[in-house]
Amino acid sequence: EYGINHSGNKTNWVRQSGTNVFNNPTRDIEGLWFMVSTDAGGSTPGDYALLTGTNAASTATTLASAQATAFTQAFKKPPFSSTGGPGSPGNIFATGTPTWVDVEVKKIGSVVTMSINKTRILQYTNTTPFTAGNIMLGYADPYESIGTVGGGAVYFSNVRVVNLSSTVVQPNITGIQLINGGTQVQIDFTGGASDSFSLVSSAAVNGAYGPTVANITSTGPGAFRAVAAVEGSMRFYQIKRN
Repeated sequence: EYGINHSGNKTNWVRQSGTNVFNNPTRDIEGLWFMVSTDAGGSTPGDYALLTGTNAASTATTLASAQATAFTQAFKKPPFSSTGGPGSPGNIFATGTPTWVDVEVKKIGSVVTMSINKTRILQYTNTTPFTAGNIMLGYADPYESIGTVGGGAVYFSNVRVVNLSSTVVQPNITGIQLINGGTQVQIDFTGGASDSFSLVSSAAVNGAYGPTVANITSTGPGAFRAVAAVEGSMRFYQIKRN
C-alpha cells in the first residue's frame, strides 16, 4: 500500500477478518492511500482500491476500485507468479525470478491517478479534505489467517517525488569558466530560489552523466554558483535539480 497527502503522524490500516473488523480505536485513517492485492481473487473492496477516511472507529471509505480481471493482459502470469490469477503484479514468496513493476501516483490539479507499468489502474477527482502532505509507503495483510507459503513482504526501490507544477523553475547555466590556474571550473546558473541542486558531468556530450563533487552556493535570489575540480582535458556539465 502507498499513498499521498498524509500528515506523517498516523498509520493507515484495515482489517477484513476477525472480531471488530474495523472498529479499533488505535487505527488512524487519513490521506489518499492505494491498496494492491498481490494474490488477486476478487477481493473486497477490490484487488485495487483507493481509500480514505477521517474516523478511526469506522471503516475506511472506498473512493475507487478495480478487480484484477480487468488487467490480465497488462500483468500476465508468467512473468508474475502471484498465488492469485493473472492481472496482479505480485510474486510468490522467495521466488527465484522476481518481477519488478514501476508504480506512479500522479496528482494534477485535483485529479489523482495511479498507474503500474504505465497502465492506468485507478483515477479519482479528489473531493476529500486531504489535498497536500507527505507520501506514505507500507505493507499490510488485512486478513488474520496465517499464510502457509512462508511469508510476505513488499520492496520499494528508487522512490522519487517529482514536482509537476508549471511554476517549477528549471536550472539554466548562464556562465562557465576555469579558475584558480585552471584547476577548477566555475559554473554560474539560475534556478528556483528554494530548490537544491547537484552537478553531474560526462567526458562525452552524449555519454552517461554521473555525480561530480561540487561546492554549490547562492549568489543572489535564484542565482547560484558551482565550483568543482577539473577532470580531464574535456568535460561536459549539467545542473540537476534534486
